[in-house]
Amino acid sequence: MDKEDSMEIEGIELQIKVKDLLKFIRYLVSMGLNVVPIFEQHLPDGSKLSIYELSIGDDHIGAIQVRYIDSYYKAFHRIFTLKSTPRFETRGDEVKYKYWAVPVEPTIIKIEGASMESVIGILSKYIDEYPNPEAKETLEIYRRKNLGF
Repeated sequence: MDKEDSMEIEGIELQIKVKDLLKFIRYLVSMGLNVVPIFEQHLPDGSKLSIYELSIGDDHIGAIQVRYIDSYYKAFHRIFTLKSTPRFETRGDEVKYKYWAVPVEPTIIKIEGASMESVIGILSKYIDEYPNPEAKETLEIYRRKNLGF
C-alpha cells in the first residue's frame, strides 16, 4: 500500500474491567490526563451512569462511560423497597468505609486523535482490586438482584 492509500484510524473503543472507579480516575489523572465529569444519571436499579471527558491539556482525546454502584447503594435500595412511605435517611451502619464506587459492567473508553497509542499504553498498565470488602459484597448483592450483570 502506498502512503496515499494507507488507512487512518479515527478512534477506538475499549472495554476495561475496573474494580475501583475512584482509584482508576486518580490513576488517569496521575498519568497526565484530565478527567472531567460531563453527565450523570441515577438509574432505577440503584446504579449510576456517568460519562467523563478525557483530555490532555486542551486537546480532547476521548470519553469514559461507566455504570457503577457506590457506598450509598444499600441505603438507596432499602429506601425504595419499603412498603410504607420512604424516609430519606440512612442508618449509621449502612456505610462502614469511606466513599467507594465499583463498576457493575466493563468500563467503556473511547479514544481518538494522535494520543491514542499513548493512552492505550497508560490503560494497559492499570491494575486494581476492590476498594474494600463492603464494596465487593455490595456488588455481589447488586448482581444477584440484577441477573443481567
